[in-house]
Amino acid sequence: MSEQPDLFGGRSARDEGINSVSRHNEEWMAAAVAEARSFIESTRHFTGEDIRLHCVKVIGEPAHANAWGALTNKLVRSGWIRKTGMTQQMRLSSSHARVNPIYEVVPT
Repeated sequence: MSEQPDLFGGRSARDEGINSVSRHNEEWMAAAVAEARSFIESTRHFTGEDIRLHCVKVIGEPAHANAWGALTNKLVRSGWIRKTGMTQQMRLSSSHARVNPIYEVVPT
């Protein structure tokens, strides 16, 4: 009989990865959060990919591609956005049409 995977260990590893990417992209992350917050206020529903497509035009790419996920995670954890329960396929060919959550701004 095999052991069950450690769910909490997986979450801990995920969180450390997000923190590491954020620490190594601090200046970019601060600019991305500000630009993302500006973008999300102007639209009702959006995906992380929508945020990425907007931000890259204004502030450019981060040093590591995982910073995009860290950005979305930071917006969620800060209480600025939440998942709607809806999804859509991603449009960038590099994303291989993965299913992407649709988010909305959390009312203040």
